[in-house]
Amino acid sequence: MKFLWTMVVILLGTTTYAQATDVETGRKIFKKTCAVCHNLTDKKKVGPGLKGVYGRSSVAEIGTLTEEKLHRWLKNPRGVKPRTRMPTYKVMADPVNRQAMIDFLQTL
Repeated sequence: MKFLWTMVVILLGTTTYAQATDVETGRKIFKKTCAVCHNLTDKKKVGPGLKGVYGRSSVAEIGTLTEEKLHRWLKNPRGVKPRTRMPTYKVMADPVNRQAMIDFLQTL
């Protein structure tokens, strides 16, 4: 029984660490690729401010942003909205990086 509780504690701690790492990875990706055009506040730059973007309605005319919609948008913005000014970034081709970005955006 002691072994079982030890494993539960280890697994829960690992999950929390992984989530924190994903958010930090998302933050680093944001700084390298997104911060030129986006603020972390609600103030617009070239693109909209991203504070509260997760779950926001009427974003880029694609409706309420869900995790699924964010994955599609981050992977290929022009595939979702052909005339958007947002470019496609190679780093967003990786679903792990997209999830890290989404995890980060959820913290705003």
